[in-house]
Amino acid sequence: EEDVEEDINDKKAIKEQDFDSREEDVNDKKAIKEQDFGSREEDVEEDINDKKAIKEQDQKQDNLNKIKKRNEIKELLEKIKSEKKVVEKLEQGEKKKQKKETKKMEEIEEKMKEVKYSEINKRIKIETITNFEKAEEQREKYKEIYLKNKKTIKRFKKNLFTLIKNQEESWETKKQIGSFLDTRRLADPKNRIWKKKEDKKEVADLCIQLMIDGSGSMRYKLMSVIEATVIFYEVAKALNIPISVIEERAIGGHPLVHHKILVDYINYKKNNIKYNILQLDSLDGTREGVSLKWIGTRQNLQPYKDKLLIVLADGIPNHRYDNYRGEVAAKDTKKAAEQLEKIGINLIAVALERSCYKNLSRIYNNVVLCDNLNKLPEQMIKILKKFIIK
Repeated sequence: EEDVEEDINDKKAIKEQDFDSREEDVNDKKAIKEQDFGSREEDVEEDINDKKAIKEQDQKQDNLNKIKKRNEIKELLEKIKSEKKVVEKLEQGEKKKQKKETKKMEEIEEKMKEVKYSEINKRIKIETITNFEKAEEQREKYKEIYLKNKKTIKRFKKNLFTLIKNQEESWETKKQIGSFLDTRRLADPKNRIWKKKEDKKEVADLCIQLMIDGSGSMRYKLMSVIEATVIFYEVAKALNIPISVIEERAIGGHPLVHHKILVDYINYKKNNIKYNILQLDSLDGTREGVSLKWIGTRQNLQPYKDKLLIVLADGIPNHRYDNYRGEVAAKDTKKAAEQLEKIGINLIAVALERSCYKNLSRIYNNVVLCDNLNKLPEQMIKILKKFIIK
């Protein structure tokens, strides 16, 4: 009985101990659960705060970026505004310059009405043509010609630029006041016995005039004429040398000469003007004495110190009107050429075939034989050294 009672008491004690242990476990788990909940609550709160801080930081950065962008846009607008003012100023200057040049050309055209011609040419009327339709359609053909002669153009441009840049020092003479005594003029009655050095320049004070024979006799040379004209034009434009291209043609059976002004001194820089060169043609005849006088006088009225007039012709002026041909036409043209040289125009005739050289030599003092356009730069530079660059 005592053993049974003791055993019961032991089991009861164990049972109570197990109950206390389980109760303690429950309390521990409850405490852990409460601790985990508190920790998670803290983590959630911390996470919310972090996200809030990140959002605030992002918002702040966005605001800074917006401010930066606004400032950049503002700066860009200011720059555009400033550049616009510069462009407007340049455009105004260009318009003013264009207006001045146009006015000058109008004055020149008025003066051209006063030009007096030789007796044989008194009844001849001159018409100028300046508008050419669909010139831009020649774009591809012009490009083809340019690319074919690109190396020649580049070489000519380089040689001419070098010649201008390396010109020898020149002297302005006949001065009443100067820096050096000109001993050769000590007997001058007007006491113009001084001279002064002129500065070297990298851009020549030069204008170039091309006078092109547009008669029917040039038909077999027409492509060479067009290529030579493109070469001269591209070189002049690249070096900022004003250039004019005029085709001259006498209308058979009529006292009439047409001058097609394909490129002029005031528009030679315009992008599409070059396509007019492909309007060159070969029809009717030429009255070269009239054209040379008109074109040369017009060039002489231009505001440039040096004037170079280049004639592309075959040397056979012939107008089917009042027997203007043979010796009569050649002498009339020669006289006009000599008159232009006397007033300071430098005149060069270019023979694009050997057959033309002899005929041109009867009329002009300076003739260049150029039956190969690749040789044109060297042949032109050789003659330019003599009297264009001083």
